[in-house]
Amino acid sequence: MKCFLASAFLLFGFLAAFTPVGAFAQSGTIRGQIIDGGTGEPLLGATVQIEGTSIGSITDLDGKYTIKTEPGTVSLRVSYISYNTLTIKDVAVKADEVAVVDARLVSAEETLQEIVVEAKALRDNETALLTMQKKSAVVLDGISAQQFSRSGDSDAAAAIRRITGVSVQGGKYVYVRGLGDRYTKTSLNSAQIPGLDPDKNTIQMDLFPSNLVDNIVVYKTFSPELPGSFSGGYVDIATKDFPNQFTLQFSGSIGYNENASFNDNFLTHTNSSPGILGLTASDRAMPDILKGELADVGVAFSNPAEAQLLDRQSDAIQGGFAPQAETSFTNHSISLSIGNQKEVFKRPLGFVGGFSYQKNYDQYSNGQRGYFLLPGTTQEPSLDTAQQYSVYNNSTESVLWGAIFNTSYKISPNHKVGVNLMYNHSADGSTTYQQGVHPFHFGTNDPSKQIEARALAYTQRGMATGQVKGEHRLTSRNIKVNWLGSYTKLNQDEPDLRFFNNFREVVGENTVYNAVNANLVAPSRYFRDMDETNIEGKVDIEIPFLYQARESKIKVGGTYLERERDFNERILQYRLGTSPIRQYQGDSDVYFAPDNLGWNPNGGSSLFIRDETDKGGTYYGLEKLPAAYAMVDLPLTSSFRVSGGVRYEQTDIFLNNVQLNEDDPAKYAHVKGGDFLPGVNITKNLMDNMNLRVGYGRTVARPNFRELSLFTTFPFLGAVGERGNPDLKRVKIDNIDLRWEYYPVPTEYLSVSLFYKSFKDPIERVFNPLSQDLAQEINYRNVSSASVYGLELEVRKDLAFIGDFFRNFRTGVNASLIYSAVDIDPQELETIRLNDPERDGQRPMYGQSPYLINSYLSYESEAKRVAANLVYNVYGRRLAVIGGFSGIPDVYEQPRNTLDFNIKKGIGQHLAVKLAAQNLLNALYKETHEFKGEEYIYKQYQVGRTYSIGFTYLID
Repeated sequence: MKCFLASAFLLFGFLAAFTPVGAFAQSGTIRGQIIDGGTGEPLLGATVQIEGTSIGSITDLDGKYTIKTEPGTVSLRVSYISYNTLTIKDVAVKADEVAVVDARLVSAEETLQEIVVEAKALRDNETALLTMQKKSAVVLDGISAQQFSRSGDSDAAAAIRRITGVSVQGGKYVYVRGLGDRYTKTSLNSAQIPGLDPDKNTIQMDLFPSNLVDNIVVYKTFSPELPGSFSGGYVDIATKDFPNQFTLQFSGSIGYNENASFNDNFLTHTNSSPGILGLTASDRAMPDILKGELADVGVAFSNPAEAQLLDRQSDAIQGGFAPQAETSFTNHSISLSIGNQKEVFKRPLGFVGGFSYQKNYDQYSNGQRGYFLLPGTTQEPSLDTAQQYSVYNNSTESVLWGAIFNTSYKISPNHKVGVNLMYNHSADGSTTYQQGVHPFHFGTNDPSKQIEARALAYTQRGMATGQVKGEHRLTSRNIKVNWLGSYTKLNQDEPDLRFFNNFREVVGENTVYNAVNANLVAPSRYFRDMDETNIEGKVDIEIPFLYQARESKIKVGGTYLERERDFNERILQYRLGTSPIRQYQGDSDVYFAPDNLGWNPNGGSSLFIRDETDKGGTYYGLEKLPAAYAMVDLPLTSSFRVSGGVRYEQTDIFLNNVQLNEDDPAKYAHVKGGDFLPGVNITKNLMDNMNLRVGYGRTVARPNFRELSLFTTFPFLGAVGERGNPDLKRVKIDNIDLRWEYYPVPTEYLSVSLFYKSFKDPIERVFNPLSQDLAQEINYRNVSSASVYGLELEVRKDLAFIGDFFRNFRTGVNASLIYSAVDIDPQELETIRLNDPERDGQRPMYGQSPYLINSYLSYESEAKRVAANLVYNVYGRRLAVIGGFSGIPDVYEQPRNTLDFNIKKGIGQHLAVKLAAQNLLNALYKETHEFKGEEYIYKQYQVGRTYSIGFTYLID
């Protein structure tokens, strides 16, 4: 902690050097932005002048202006050709301070008189986001920093689930309109970023602390300037931009989880703690003596030198399989951000820097886990327990921190360049202990005959992103040119993942143990690491022109994206030799002691390590994705707008399954082909504050590297094994959207949306009928087609109309109703009907929720400096695993209701204190099979309620 605090103070001291210190200056500054009140776009070239003087400024390409003047009270006059002049009265200018005055100009067509208002800074970024949504050519939804600060969300994963049609799986992965992570694309400041999880298609959203994020926008309809690899939604995370004036914010919090905090039975294991900054992967690194080839057991039997080498290799990685109980601490977090704007060579240079840190403890000790098979006859099928854990305990200690530095410099009013730097890092130390019956081993469900299993894991993730970008206006025709270059480096290290299980049987007064040493379930240690680079370059050009005296646009551009991944896995297992080892007595430290390890041809100890990496998943993947587009944005009439064009993307994904022989047809996987992706969006302005939208777009979804790699992931942490498929094809989707939206006042909103999606060759997860244990392995396959239909509703409403008591209350509700259908393969359906004769020929799409509901009730009083929020979220049951040809009933994740509350109170000029309660309902995470009207638990647990207290100190 001392190291961490020192780093924070060093960062503060460095950035503080840029803060305003001009004690002898006698002037003040007025800054702000002038935007089009109808479109929300910045106005380049507007004149802002202090009335009665010649002092003024011209707005730049961002609509920004800066005026320096003597202290006092002044009036500003804002003018722009074809817009009504705006006079802003009573602007207070103080020495050495910045007065922020933003303004919206109204087109001269809408009113014929000059407008006079009092000075007021437009700081409501929720209103700004709604304006963007209203004037966008596509269907989109979003959430601003103001909103997720109000909701008390600590990271982007928690914040984004407030958006209509969005749910989050596992606290990390975004599902838009109920579709899985495959159909969601994520970008950071419009640059695409890959995921850190090799088994997923999108980034873990919990990597982004909310205090570093300005807003999150979800595009729900396709437009040619967007990437074509999404269907549910395209998520753009915008990091904080520099402010108009000096801003400093420091905050901290302490949280108590009723399951995990101060728990004397919090599970850990050797080197499981991520420490302060989550940089402890090296503590679990593979010993050098094991990095080469392991000694051959057969040779060691007759070769003393080989036997000695085998002994040394076995001794190098002994022990560490026993979970330990320790006392946990509380959740805690701190964050710091600072920003300012300076003049460098008489041009504005802005910067914002931030650091965020949080450490959490999670535990559940009431979990259950079950695997099931279908034995018996086809006339009397039954779903029997293959393995049932009545004790399913897990403890996880997590660290997440991130740092950001964004800077931007305006070379001239028409040219701006910027650099965005971000690093995010997380680490999780997880310990799982499971205990339950194994009737297929013992031949009975007798509770005195048990299986014990342990999974000990540590995962460390890092993502470094650097972006260089430019915005330019060519004033001869007001052509906009935007460009971006992005480099992202990701790594995930999973050193020394350990798995060990044993049978335990009570015989009379004695307990008899037997360590499991069968193939694939022998005590195992896995060393995994993944490195990935993501390079992207893009250029967008916008050419304005007049069509029947209306402003129109032609947009053209191109993108080149390249991803390269190295995934390496080394698997070491402890196996029995010909001489029996001393019987396991329930103490793993004794079982794996040096006296029991190595090779002894004369009998006695005969537990040795063996390299099973040839069954593992080392692979290399390379994806190249060039793309180009052309489109037009055309207002055919004053109320009728058409935006559309076509995008072309060339898919080239190559994968080398390194462990396979050169003559194996699955050695290489190659997904290649070009796609023309048309997109058109039509907007009809029924009134100034009411729109009707229709959109069509064709998009694609591609298999990821892991899904193409032909190996089986071992089932750590109670999961099932997953096996890739090198024959997967890309998915093609046709999307149709219809939305009616109404904006009665700037802070209120009402919308109704309908959508339809048709999938060709969707990729789904199914139980593998060829595995030794049907319920233990899942693989991927294309099915022929699928369809999704949906209805979305959203309401945001101030409650002042009820009465004076409610004048500071507002509420919001958004709901999605979704129907999906996949035609089951005829042969698969025949297998299913052997056990379920009434089964119809369709099922829901994998990962698809039939309904989603998000709602909130908030109270905010500026006079009392009090804000309170109650937030509710639920999703409908969604298909988690498909039984497929195995005949095993599908696994569904059941609905889970969440309710969060927080209240914030300002104290003095700069300080605010916040109380929060999360997961108040403490609903079960639950996945189940259903068979003959009965429910069978596949997985369930509870994570407990969390209560926290925090503070924020803000200077602006």
